[in-house]
Amino acid sequence: MSDDRLSAFLDGELDDAEQRALEARLSHDGALAAELEAVRHSRQLVRGLGPVEPPADFVFAPSGGATDGLAEVVPLDRHRRRRGLLAVAAVTIFFLVLGFASGTRVADVVPPVDDLVDQHAAAAEAMPDAVVDGSFELMPEVEDIDDMGPAMPEMPMVAVYQADGIIQFLYDTDHGPVSVFRQEGTLDAGSLPSTEPMPTEAGMARYLVDAEREIIIIERDGVVFTVVGDLTNHDMVMTAADAVPATDRSVIEQIRRWFGQLT
Repeated sequence: MSDDRLSAFLDGELDDAEQRALEARLSHDGALAAELEAVRHSRQLVRGLGPVEPPADFVFAPSGGATDGLAEVVPLDRHRRRRGLLAVAAVTIFFLVLGFASGTRVADVVPPVDDLVDQHAAAAEAMPDAVVDGSFELMPEVEDIDDMGPAMPEMPMVAVYQADGIIQFLYDTDHGPVSVFRQEGTLDAGSLPSTEPMPTEAGMARYLVDAEREIIIIERDGVVFTVVGDLTNHDMVMTAADAVPATDRSVIEQIRRWFGQLT
C-alpha cells in the first residue's frame, strides 16, 4: 500500500468507508500494520528535526506552467500527499548525510512472556513492596525512574523490580494490579507466540491472552514494553498500554535506532 494512503489514514483524511476498510485490514495484516508503524515513526522523526532555514540565495519562482507571473495553485489533497512523501524523503536524506559511521544496530528483543506473567503474579501477591521469590529483585531508587514507565494518576506505582535488563513497574488499581515491563531493543514480533495486532494510543501493539491474563506488547523508539494484567481488568491494562512513554533520546539517536531495524 502506498505511503501517501497510509499518511492520509494517520491524518484522518480518508472517508468513513475507506477508514473502516483499512482498520479491518490492519486487524489481521501484520505486515501492513508494521508498514503503518514505520510511516508513523518516520513522520514523528521528521517533526523532531525542526524547521529548515532556506539558503540565503533562495528565490521563489512560479512553476514552469504558470503564466502572467502567477504561481501554481496546488490542490489541498495533492499538497498533503506531497507532504507525506517529502517527510519520508527527508528521513532518507538524513540517513545519507549522517552516514551512521558510529551507529550501532539495536538488539532484537523477544519478551519472555511466560516468565513475565509469572513475575507479575508473584509481584502482585507480594504487594506493595515485599521481595518476590524469583530472579527479579526490588530496584533501588534511581533518578528519573518515574519517567521510564507510564504516568497514570489513577494507577499509583507501588514497586519497581529489575532482572537481566528488564525493569518491571507494578501499578495498583481498583480491580487488581497491572505490570509494565520495559526492555531496551527492537521487537522481534515474528518470534512471539501467537498474537494479534492491536492499535493503541502509543502505536500498533501485539495482543495475546492466557487463561487468566491479557498481555499487550508494544515498541516505542527502540524500547519494548510488555503490559500484563487480569482479564477482568481490561480497561486499566489498555490505559497502561496507551500511556507507555516515548523515549527522550535525541532525534539522531532515534533515527540511528530506527535505521538499525531496516538493515
